[in-house]
Order: sequence, then structure tokens, then C-alpha cells
Amino acid sequence: MVRRCAPRNTPTEIIDRLSREINAGLADPKIKARLTDLGSTVLADSPADFGKLIADETEKWGKSRSASRCRRVFSDRDRSVARLRRNLRGRNF
Repeated sequence: MVRRCAPRNTPTEIIDRLSREINAGLADPKIKARLTDLGSTVLADSPADFGKLIADETEKWGKSRSASRCRRVFSDRDRSVARLRRNLRGRNF
């Protein structure tokens, strides 16, 4: 399944147009067949449907993670970024 996203605060008009154009392309039987051959599931849905899917999945997997008591494993990069943020806190550039 391939989903599309846009940067935060992208105007609604642009999101709607992208959605219309992409869904029009996904309606083409040749494109749909090719994506299916590549192993994708073709879903032509609206941005609102996609937002609901993300919210539902976030809730579902968040509960699953909490129930399993999984802990996030921090990488060296995560620690470096956290250290940099602490050092820069309160400074104006």
C-alpha cells in the first residue's frame, strides 16, 4: 500500500487537487494493474479517510505497545540530538 503525504500546513486546495489527480491516475486500469503486479494494494481514498486511518492505527498500536510494556531503544543518534537540544535550550540565534 502506497500512501502520499504533504508537509504540514499545505493549503487544503492543493491537498484536494493532488488527491483528485492521484485518484484519477489510480482509476486507470493499466496503472492499477501495474501497481497490483508490484504487490501494492490500490486504494483511492480521500485525505480525510487517510487521516482517520492514521489516527486509528496510532491509537491501536499505541495501546498494543503499552500493553506489551515495550520500551523504545535509543540509538547514539537519538542521544546526540537530545544532548544538542538540551545545550541549545533557551539560546537565541
